Amino acid sequence: MYRSAYISVPKKQGKSFLCGGLPLYHLLAEDEHAAEAYGVAAAKDQAAIVFRSALQFIKYNPWLQSKLKVLESTKRILRRDGGGMYCVLSADGDVQDGVEPSLAIIDELHRWKTKKAETLHEVITKGTISRREPLIVQITTVGEEHESPLWFREHDFATRLLDGSLKSDSQYAAVWQADQQRLHSDP
Repeated sequence: MYRSAYISVPKKQGKSFLCGGLPLYHLLAEDEHAAEAYGVAAAKDQAAIVFRSALQFIKYNPWLQSKLKVLESTKRILRRDGGGMYCVLSADGDVQDGVEPSLAIIDELHRWKTKKAETLHEVITKGTISRREPLIVQITTVGEEHESPLWFREHDFATRLLDGSLKSDSQYAAVWQADQQRLHSDP
């Protein structure tokens, strides 16, 4: 069973929209009481992108509207029966000690460059310990090793899973990029 996922795609390929349905599915299908789903990014504006995608799903679906309540001003989505919530967190605000995510969507990991961002990442990942089946999904484009050591560690781990030098039954990895061999070959 996957506990975490690392997904890297080139810019402008719809990764935030792709993940917009995850918190909604999680809120409605999670069998653990009081699901806590978080959209997390280095900056609140970035974290709001996945939230806005989730909002679009709800806006055009009466059944979702009957099950979920949107608090747009605080960037929260609540189950109407009180069984869970989704909200936006960012590393440019206060660290959120005490969160217990059953789902965390970590957006644009390559932008997580500050000590505050590292701390929030640690709080989010350690907060899943109390959950039976947590899932952390990290979505990003490619970054630079020295700009974000956190991104580089996660990217390196994912590429090692993909090339077979590491094995894990709990980590999903997908990296879409241009074929490096074709980029460097002569025509």
